[in-house]
Amino acid sequence: MFHIKTGPAKQPGQKRKQAEETHDSTGAYMLVYKRKGQDSTNLFPADKDDSFWELPDHLKAAVSKDNEDFEQWVSELDAMRAETVSAGKERQTELRSLYEQMHIVSDESFDWLPAEWLVKWLAQKPPKKVPPVDNSSVVCPHNLGALCERCVGMQCRFLRVKAKVQADQKLISKLLKFKPSR
Repeated sequence: MFHIKTGPAKQPGQKRKQAEETHDSTGAYMLVYKRKGQDSTNLFPADKDDSFWELPDHLKAAVSKDNEDFEQWVSELDAMRAETVSAGKERQTELRSLYEQMHIVSDESFDWLPAEWLVKWLAQKPPKKVPPVDNSSVVCPHNLGALCERCVGMQCRFLRVKAKVQADQKLISKLLKFKPSR
């Protein structure tokens, strides 16, 4: 026996209690009953020319229109998927040809590109305007082109101080956790 229960709204996180022999579902379902001893081949005579089983014309038209709309939607999705795949393959071919052109000759001069810029450039789905390369983080702030001796010394001191501060932080936190026994 199935019962549909109605009652106060369920609070979030609260489990609803059910009586025995009941069914509770949030999904749609259909129950089909069959009489005992009845022939199952004659239950739904849809194959016969029975006007009882015939849908009205307006329902047939509505179902047909919905089916056409669905088929059109599926074909549009397939076309978009094919377009995306073809654009991806095109981009892949373009990048492969660029990689093949980028062979290194030892006596040629070259420029450094930040990895962040390369990642942004490679991740562009439709080819957009490529942002300018910014190497200011590795160039001397004194406008000397490469890093000067003074900048290299400052960078070394910075790295040493940073390492010392980290070591001191570890030691301090270790000492704060230490509890002397009495």
